[in-house]
Amino acid sequence: MSTLAPARSLLLDYDYTLGAAELTPVHQFGDWWAKREDLAAFTGPDAPSGSKVRQYTAMAARTPGAPMVVGCSANSAMQVYVAAAARAAGVRGVVYVPARRQRTAATQYALDRGADVVEVRPGYLSVCRARARAAAPPHGAVVRWAPV
Repeated sequence: MSTLAPARSLLLDYDYTLGAAELTPVHQFGDWWAKREDLAAFTGPDAPSGSKVRQYTAMAARTPGAPMVVGCSANSAMQVYVAAAARAAGVRGVVYVPARRQRTAATQYALDRGADVVEVRPGYLSVCRARARAAAPPHGAVVRWAPV
């Protein structure tokens, strides 16, 4: 079994960590550097963090007051990110997920954070996304993860 050597900068006089911690922390472990995406937008152990939280926060800042809408699978972390980001931005969060006999932990988290959860039947992902797209236009400006 071979061990990979740590990546080295080809430009030895260039500080390749310059500005890297502005978005996410960079930690050094011996000769290794790690860019910690999991700590992006970190607020505490009880809230989600990471690049998606950072991106949703940036989108919310560009569209103040706009609700956040997502259609996703029942186990998707997207409902967690949308619910937490909407709550932090003080806007309505709307999550379309497949209906289940028992709600998933992610769906319960979204509900606990005040998101409007619309449980869709039939619970196909394409149906959830279509319902989210159909509901978005009446809101005017809507924060979306991807163009719909």
